[in-house]
Amino acid sequence: MSQAAKHNPPVSYKPLGEVCVLKRGTPLSKQYINTHPGPFPVMNSGRQSLGSVSTFNAEDPLGITCKGTIGHLTWCEGKYFRTGDNSSCSPRDPDLLLPRYLYHLFTEMHQELHALASHDGIPRLNQCNLAKLIIPIPAMEDQ
Repeated sequence: MSQAAKHNPPVSYKPLGEVCVLKRGTPLSKQYINTHPGPFPVMNSGRQSLGSVSTFNAEDPLGITCKGTIGHLTWCEGKYFRTGDNSSCSPRDPDLLLPRYLYHLFTEMHQELHALASHDGIPRLNQCNLAKLIIPIPAMEDQ
């Protein structure tokens, strides 16, 4: 084995659903946000929180917009409420993938994410299609 091969192991490629858990958020009305104030930010498909509520349904920081602006990414650390237009993506094995690597990877794979969506009316990306997305998995030290 050459010195370069020792320092740069080959990159593997796997379907996203094989290496990550994908979870769709929960629909949440503006009325609920207004009547249940609390400490947990509400993340939808935008960069800013829609408000804060008294309950949370997510702790995984990476979100992918699956309705409308397909492939827009959210990053929210800590406990928060992820709404139905957004899916979370968490590595199944934290020794194989870093969430921050996935965030940066998806910023480069916008066209691939968009191509997986249906475009009848409002664009939608279902989790079955998202799970089939083939992603590169470099060694941890390269992530």
